[in-house]
Formats: sequence, C-alpha cells, structure tokens
Amino acid sequence: DAAAFAADAADAAAFAAAFAADFAADLAADATAELLWRVISDEADLLERAAEPDARSLLKTPLWMGVEVPLRFVEARRQFATRLFDSDPNARFWTGWYDRRLEASPNSFGLPLDADDAILLRIATADKAFWDRDPGDVNAEIARWVVDAQEDSFGPEPQNPLSPVFSINSDGRFDLDLSAGNDEISRDPEAADRHAEVREALTRAISACSGNSAAQTRGALERYGDALGSSIDELRPGQLIARGDALRRELAIREASDPDSNLPPIQDTALLALGDIVATHNLLVGLDPALSKRDEARFGPETVEAQVSPDQAIEIVEWFKQADELTESAEDAVRTAADLAPNQPDPNNRRSRQLTETVRNLGRAFVAALNVIRRSPASSGMVATIGTATINAGTAAGTLGIVAATTAGAATAVATTLVCHRLGHIALKNEDWVRRSFGWNETMRRALDRIFADLHNGPFK
Repeated sequence: DAAAFAADAADAAAFAAAFAADFAADLAADATAELLWRVISDEADLLERAAEPDARSLLKTPLWMGVEVPLRFVEARRQFATRLFDSDPNARFWTGWYDRRLEASPNSFGLPLDADDAILLRIATADKAFWDRDPGDVNAEIARWVVDAQEDSFGPEPQNPLSPVFSINSDGRFDLDLSAGNDEISRDPEAADRHAEVREALTRAISACSGNSAAQTRGALERYGDALGSSIDELRPGQLIARGDALRRELAIREASDPDSNLPPIQDTALLALGDIVATHNLLVGLDPALSKRDEARFGPETVEAQVSPDQAIEIVEWFKQADELTESAEDAVRTAADLAPNQPDPNNRRSRQLTETVRNLGRAFVAALNVIRRSPASSGMVATIGTATINAGTAAGTLGIVAATTAGAATAVATTLVCHRLGHIALKNEDWVRRSFGWNETMRRALDRIFADLHNGPFK
C-alpha cells in the first residue's frame, strides 16, 4: 500500500543520505569538495531567485550546472553502472534514465515525450503486487515496456531543444527557428540588468572598432548584437551561444599574439572593448540556467555517440543548398558551429558536441518532414495528387516536431504536405547518402527504414 511504499522510499532516502555523507567526507581533502559546495550554493541561489521556489526548479537544471563533472563522480558513475549491469542486465535502461535526470532532460527513456510520460505514469501507478516480485523480473518488464514503446514510436528523434532548432518556413525551406528557447531564459531584474550591461559593452566595442583594420571584428560584434537583441524578449538562444563563442575565440587568439593568426591587428582600445563584451557575455550565459546548459553543451547521455566532424557538417549543408532546401540563417548556424569545432570530433569537447547536435537537429527536422509523408492521407493508398490531402494542420506540425511557419489552418496542412512530398523525391534520389548521414542510431535507422519502404511503394520514383 501507499504507506509501505512511502516507508521503502524513506529507507532508500536514508541510505542515499548516508552514502552521500560518507562520500562527501572522502572528498573533503581535495578540490572536488570546493566544487561540490559551489554547485550546492548555486542551486540555493537558483531557488532563492525562483518566482515559486520548489524542487521543480532544480529538476529543470543539470546537477553540475555550469561546471565540468568532476572525474571522481564520472568514475563513480561508471563503477555503479558496471555493478548494476553485472547484477541485472535488464536494469540497463535505468542508467539512461539516471543520466537524463542528472542533465535535467525532459525525456526519461529516449522516447517521444507522450510515450515517455505514459511509461512514467505506468511505473508510478503500478500496484504492490508488481513491486513485490523479484527486482530482476520488475526490471525486465519495464524494459519490455520501453522496447514496445520504441517499436510503436517509429518516428525519428525529436529535435534537441538546447541546440539550434530548425523549421520549415513559408517558402518551404528549412530555416532557423530564431525564437526557440527564449521562453526558458530568466527574466528577473538581475537578468535584465545583465542583458543591459552586455548591450552597453557591445555599443562601446562596436564604436572602438571603427577603423578598416577592425572591420572583421566589428562584423562579428554586429552579428552577436543581432542574436542578443535589444531586450531579453528578442534574444535568440540558437545564435547567441555560437556567436558569443566566436568572440571568445577571437579574443583568445589576439591576447595570445598568435603569429600564425590571419586576423588583422586592432587598436588596444578595441582589444579592451572586445574583452569587456566577452566578460559581460560570460556573466549573461553563466548565471542563466538555460543559457548555461546550452553553453556547456550538456545535452544528455546520447551525445557520447559518434560525433560529427566539421567536414561532414559542411557536406550536409552543401547537399541541402544544392537541393535549394536551406535558408541563409540555417546555413549560417551550421557553418558557425563547424568553424568553432575541432577538426577531430571529440565527445568531451563542448564545441564538438554543439556542432554535432546542430547538424543532428537539421537531420531530425528533415527526417521528421519525410515522416509526414508516411502519416498523411496522401501517402496512405499512394495517391499521386496530393493537393486534396486532408491532413490536420496540428497533426502535420506535431509530426514534424518543428514549427510550421506557413499560413494557418488547412493551407498550412496542404503546404506542409507539399513540401514533404517534394523532399520525398529528393530523398529517394539520394537514399544511400541520406541513410549514411542521418541514420546515426537505431531510432533514426528504424524511422528511415519505414519511411523509405513507403517511398519506394509510392508515387515518388
């Protein structure tokens, strides 16, 4: 019953507290302890600033907010996973759930959110007889739920909301969703003050870079200003992080006086102003939980998969451009991330992770668009004339997992369907390349298998 369950939960909490106390004592002798207390202090500050402080505020932020995870905790997590797998192979899915909790991911089992929520509800409402069984049997059954949900949810992965998000615009091309993520940014008075400080520093920096030799730096500052906006409501998270990183890199190169740099020299006053804008940018993103998570590229456990190199990213951009399916802002988002990332992909490098997720979001948007074909009445029965499709506008946008920036109502549905069918022709002509470029895990490969099965049987050849 509920009382017994609560007692078990209390015992588990007591054990966790005792374990944490012992672990904290072990840490006291090294620098990790200082970092641990810094994170605790940051969380306390977050709760103090929250409009309605409660545990949910912390659930929306990563455990290691704004810092690199200490190696001792990484090793402890690895040992925990190894022991768990050795004792019960069916418990593997719990490690993914645990990692996602640490990263404050809204997703628990790597499924679409509705399927994810359904499993969580099923777990939470299971009766006492379910939990009284052998733990291995319980884990095996929950694992089957996850696998069954994966089979039912044969659509592609949703876009990662912490990376640049792509949508189909009114011209039928993939565009950068400039407002994505803005609603998660802090809007308290302190945040507004930090934004105003960046604007003031930006104005001074642009003024200091007035000469011809500083034109390149001035251009980078103006691009950053476009992403910053005149207020928090106009800030574009999908552009701000990458363009701020570009300023950081330029400042580092100039301060190091790199003889191999091709940057033209600038006045000392301009260099000081560049340093000021970088410092205020660091405060803006570092003290905002949502921006900090983007800046540190804390995307969750899936990002340990094979990374995307800058060359691969440019190849994908060029393919979209050749098909005339990409806007300038979408292209710029990928090229900027590729320019900042190391040539050799590295899952431990945040810029490499940022590039990977930027490219994958574009791939997710593309595969999601193809998936609309499968689920639209125009495809069912392989009707060649798709202008009469009756697909619901909400279904189209929901299936895409992106913002359908076309006209409202039935026109949106028809326009979206027309775009997706055009993409179907393109995909069929380049099937091997599409599979190789966008089938980076089992979820995406399964989605592509089913999409191409329908395309091959439809009026797209």
